[in-house]
Amino acid sequence: MLKAKGLNTAVGDEGGFAPKFKNEEQAFTFLMRAIKKAGYIPGKEVALATDIAASEFHDNGTYELKKGKKWSAEKMMARVASWQKKYPLVSIEDP
Repeated sequence: MLKAKGLNTAVGDEGGFAPKFKNEEQAFTFLMRAIKKAGYIPGKEVALATDIAASEFHDNGTYELKKGKKWSAEKMMARVASWQKKYPLVSIEDP
């Protein structure tokens, strides 16, 4: 599916793909489609795990997601909680 969409299929240093999506929502939506296309049921047969690596973009009490766009810890955690409600996330590393 990545190749068909013209997205990067190179494998990262921890064994995962790292295509460029517009945002996290697009990545999660893509994963859900891929799970279903493979014939599995998300949340029953397949679960998701993510390593947000927030320590990489944390600075002095805020999280800089895009150049000049900073979020508080509360806003960052609310975003992560919204993913947890919408997708079958069983592990969230370094939020």
